[in-house]
Amino acid sequence: MSFEYLYNLQVQEFVQQLYATNLLVSQNPAQLYRSHVQLPLPQQPGSSQETAPAPVPPPAPAALEPVEEEANEEPIFRGEKNSSKNGVYPVLVYDIPGSERCYVFQHHKKTARGDSLIYRCSGCRHQNQKFTSVLVTDDIFHKDPCRLNHNCIPLDRYKDKAERVIYESCQEIKQDKKAHRTPTQRHYSAAAKKILNMPWRKEERQKVLEKFSRNSYEDRRRSFARASSVHRRKVEMENVPEDLRKLPWGEDFLQVQTRDMHIYFSTDMACENGLSALIGDGVHKLNPVNTPNRMDKGQLYVIHGVVSGGIEVGLFEPNIVSQSL
Repeated sequence: MSFEYLYNLQVQEFVQQLYATNLLVSQNPAQLYRSHVQLPLPQQPGSSQETAPAPVPPPAPAALEPVEEEANEEPIFRGEKNSSKNGVYPVLVYDIPGSERCYVFQHHKKTARGDSLIYRCSGCRHQNQKFTSVLVTDDIFHKDPCRLNHNCIPLDRYKDKAERVIYESCQEIKQDKKAHRTPTQRHYSAAAKKILNMPWRKEERQKVLEKFSRNSYEDRRRSFARASSVHRRKVEMENVPEDLRKLPWGEDFLQVQTRDMHIYFSTDMACENGLSALIGDGVHKLNPVNTPNRMDKGQLYVIHGVVSGGIEVGLFEPNIVSQSL
């Protein structure tokens, strides 16, 4: 067998290119297919006119699409704004997942950041005088409220909702200047009706109403009575509010005012009914002896008015210290 072709320059060039090709294939086949160059085949001795066909390269593999990894979204701890007792800043109530209890956070102070506030756990403050704080933006907690270092027992969610309805009702009563004219029982009934109209589930409304009515009316009455007495004015012998001196249509109602006596009546009504005389009669003891707030001095008079036709009508019953008016 003759090895003279090994000394052929074309054969040596072919071998070098074949070695380079194999090296590229082993390192990055895709790059080779993109920039493939056909290499000339060596000619066998005696066959200078015949050439072998160039090999057809296989198709380049399709590039894999990059897989986008889903970003891990941080959980959002959102609270519910409710009315506070003083009505200045709302409280944030966080319901414990899978439970009927909650944590209530009240406003503590502002921060250097205008959009963030510091809230503290109301239960830790009232139960153990402990300061448990968390940063809040609007109604979103910056940390999981359940993972804070609490030192309190979570509150009953439905009982807290009932208390918040009472706080909200009392604040509305304080803003109404005529609320003191409404009986306290009516304020109590209005708060119960508000619970029934809340946009809650039917079962939730029933549980909140049960917590609201569990305490006696007397316990709730004090809260509504204090709220309605905000605009209640005191009438003293030497100081009568201007609007109480007159009737709604502008007529004078306070006719006589001294340090010891006030006389109120409508002149138009007296003239229409022919009032001709006022008679004080019927001296009685002011209070029974067993009454705690008993007055030792004074009489109870019944003032009668004589109108048209000589008819005597009882007008009012004043308490006086002396019989001489």
